[in-house]
Amino acid sequence: MSNLYEVEAILLSRPASAKSRKKGSITLDKLTPHDKEYFIKWKGYSIIESTWEPFENLKNVKTMVSEFIAHDEKKLAKNPNYKTMISNPQFACEELTDKRSVNGRDEYLVRWKDFEQETWEDWGNLPHEAIAEYEQKRTDEGDVYSQTSITKSAILNQVPINRHHHEEGGDASDEHHKKEDTEFGGDDNANLDEDLQDQLRNKRKQAPSSSLPAPLEKRRKLTKEEEEEEAKVSYLNTEREKLTSDADKATFDLIVKHPWEVSKIFQESAGGVAVRATYGELKQEKFPLELFRIVHPQKVIDFFLARTKFSTPGRASVGATQQQ
Repeated sequence: MSNLYEVEAILLSRPASAKSRKKGSITLDKLTPHDKEYFIKWKGYSIIESTWEPFENLKNVKTMVSEFIAHDEKKLAKNPNYKTMISNPQFACEELTDKRSVNGRDEYLVRWKDFEQETWEDWGNLPHEAIAEYEQKRTDEGDVYSQTSITKSAILNQVPINRHHHEEGGDASDEHHKKEDTEFGGDDNANLDEDLQDQLRNKRKQAPSSSLPAPLEKRRKLTKEEEEEEAKVSYLNTEREKLTSDADKATFDLIVKHPWEVSKIFQESAGGVAVRATYGELKQEKFPLELFRIVHPQKVIDFFLARTKFSTPGRASVGATQQQ
């Protein structure tokens, strides 16, 4: 396996034998790891670019394979949609649970319908409404820290607490934070009492505005380029919602993922028109033209213009060799 690829998560497993997969019921626990294929989400790539890999290609992540078999495999095999999942995986975003920035681009941690593993996905691949819901939730909470994972005193002081560290360390700081919790009326942070919420609001009013997360509607004015990008994302999400087939949506997402270059546009035997496209080492033999031109209209126009000769009366065609 190339060093360029790093396993982020193992999403599914299935019998390596196609014959075994056609059986009425599939019993994975009777198979050895070598008798299975694993559906791999690659770090830095969209989930729709996940691939089925034999165990031999995963020798560097044997521990990850073992953990998958021990924790996720049986749950997935009991899913009523399991046979469909291993033959034609579909990815429906249930919820965004976290956010990070990688090389200047936002990524969200996604909980997928029917899957056990959450994976990171570039914002450009996700439904606009899911992102808006996540950002609104963060704004409503008023803090980038989860209220269920930090102490009440930490909320007031804007300091994240690694509770796992304190539980295992057993040092004096553990007692200190227990005391702070007691002063606020107990350990339960899931629901803040009204008194604590009042204190939190007052503290934020006193804090410099630069230290507080800006509400979505009060953020700085977007540049022209950012406005154009936002409008493009909105347009693409609207067009995506018009698609009725999950397969078309997956293809559409892949087209959006990369700035593909058109190498050929041709008529298929079935009657449709397809686009052969490349991006670096990636190659796609046929994207449906009707989807490709939604995402990259100018590239389709440029392709045809480059192969068209224009002429005016009494003049040779542009690009044609004039006879002396």
